[in-house]
Amino acid sequence: MSATFNPYRDSELSAVSFSIHKVAERSVTLNISDPLSGIHREDKQLTIRDILKKDLKYKVSYYKAGSTGKRDLVVDSNVAQIQNLDPGQSYCFMVAAFVPSRAKSVQQGEWSTQTCTPGSGILDGETQP
Repeated sequence: MSATFNPYRDSELSAVSFSIHKVAERSVTLNISDPLSGIHREDKQLTIRDILKKDLKYKVSYYKAGSTGKRDLVVDSNVAQIQNLDPGQSYCFMVAAFVPSRAKSVQQGEWSTQTCTPGSGILDGETQP
């Protein structure tokens, strides 16, 4: 006899998509889209947020282009604001769904496609010599 499917525990976390919404002098705001699940209720396809509720978080990994030092940030909502960035620099971002209450082997979903900001000008402020 097979185990009963539990959407909370057994749903796979697919790669998420996100967009760079707002760029300020030293910060960037990312808008993250909740992936759809395979579950339907009342003719509506549920998102993973509909299933996981407040347990769903997003892990944002980012680095300055040309640097090897990555930083990670965990956010509770679909909006991630990354602050204290260097003006005029290009930064690259990736996002993954993250559920810390799950077993470690299934806590994190696939990473999104990497998206980078152009350098020199996208982050207002100092320009490169």
